[in-house]
Amino acid sequence: MHSNGLRICGLLLMASFCGFAGCAAYRPLTRPVPKLSVLSPELSERNIEKLLKAEVKPQFPAVLAVAKVTSPFADDVYAGQDEDKYALEFPHNDEMAGWDSTKSLRGVNYKTIISRVKVINPSLLSGNPTLRKLRDAAALLNAPLLLVYVQKDNASDGFNFLPGYTVGYYSVCQAVLVDTRSGVILATATSESKREEKVTLFGLESTKQKLQKQTQSEAVASLQKNFAKALVELEK
Repeated sequence: MHSNGLRICGLLLMASFCGFAGCAAYRPLTRPVPKLSVLSPELSERNIEKLLKAEVKPQFPAVLAVAKVTSPFADDVYAGQDEDKYALEFPHNDEMAGWDSTKSLRGVNYKTIISRVKVINPSLLSGNPTLRKLRDAAALLNAPLLLVYVQKDNASDGFNFLPGYTVGYYSVCQAVLVDTRSGVILATATSESKREEKVTLFGLESTKQKLQKQTQSEAVASLQKNFAKALVELEK
């Protein structure tokens, strides 16, 4: 009875604290949807015909330009148009090292696929990024191949009576490999990472930060592996 009494008191204390802090029940994570399509304008009939007739044969080894596009605003707190929500971001640390490691890829007869990796700096673009602008920037970097990727996240946290709090984070990446000259998409790659943990109220904020870092890093690392496979297949 004494143990049950302590448990009930603990739950009542947590519930009272949550009521005071405005805690909500945990809502299941939904899969975020990256929208690279908003970076490309609607094609005219003439341009569609031109792309369909284009014979694109990448020459390897090639220089690769990398562009990371982000959406700094959540869908539920930003009322602007989709194309106004995106910006160019410079990848750092392990993320940059992962893209740079594509130089170690080998294709048929152990042939080098990517000779150099150049990141498109935000200073090279004005206004909202588009595939046209990114292709222009890749050309300035003398890179015949352009990789554009976007990462979108969803997070959720809320109160559960037993055993306490649940924290969740979901990150999804989408990428396209584009021929800089023609604009033809040569390959695509996707990846995702999802994590949920049950925590006490006092570990809530630290767990949020941990799961965000883990899922974002895992999603990008998985994207890089999938992109490497796509490059090897393309070189064949």
